[in-house]
Amino acid sequence: MKKITSSSNTSETTEACTGVVNLSKKQAIADDAYLTVIFDKLSGRTDLLIDKINDAGIQSELKEKDDLRDTDVRAIYYEVEAKCNRRQSSEQEAALRVYEELNRYGIQITDANYTLESTKIRAMLSDLKAPELVTDINSIPDLPALITNLEQSQGAFDDSNSEWLDKKRVRKSSKSASKLAIECKSIVNNELVGYIEAMSAANPDKYKDFADKMETIITDINNKVRDRIAAYKRKKETEEEAEA
Repeated sequence: MKKITSSSNTSETTEACTGVVNLSKKQAIADDAYLTVIFDKLSGRTDLLIDKINDAGIQSELKEKDDLRDTDVRAIYYEVEAKCNRRQSSEQEAALRVYEELNRYGIQITDANYTLESTKIRAMLSDLKAPELVTDINSIPDLPALITNLEQSQGAFDDSNSEWLDKKRVRKSSKSASKLAIECKSIVNNELVGYIEAMSAANPDKYKDFADKMETIITDINNKVRDRIAAYKRKKETEEEAEA
């Protein structure tokens, strides 16, 4: 049986190991204590690996939530500023009073780090709810809705940030994705492949179909690795020819 190629990256290794784990669940081999232990170990390591890879997704989602609240902050400032730059009127005077409150924080709060920005936005939202500003805010047609938008986007950011901090604390001492991928690959290559191959020869009725399907999973991944490397080499050669 083929093993997962040493050239597989973290993503490819994850895909291969996930495929093998799923196969073991769909087509469990009964009465084999060794495989039960090994598949449990592989499944646990693979879950950790997937969870570690998903860290990047959580950070990306947090960045998206931050971008959204930044947009909402700017919308409030621009809306009020636009009303301030009109001819003198009661509405303009109201906008000037609101703008004075906003300028205690400044639109540059969107450039602060996540924690400081959150603190300032919460304080700003609290100040904008002051009773003496209610009439002024309501005199600017779109402003109440824009403030509501910011309250919602800040709440969404807080939820994502809380999730990220919880997972960061748990994973602070955990292994990196690359190390977990190496461990998962080692379990498949060094603890599963040889055993499944031997048992398939000794008891084909029980093991051969599983062995064939497992080898197909590994072969498919190895082909992906081969194609990725070949594509990289072609790109490199093209770039070198262009520079020559």
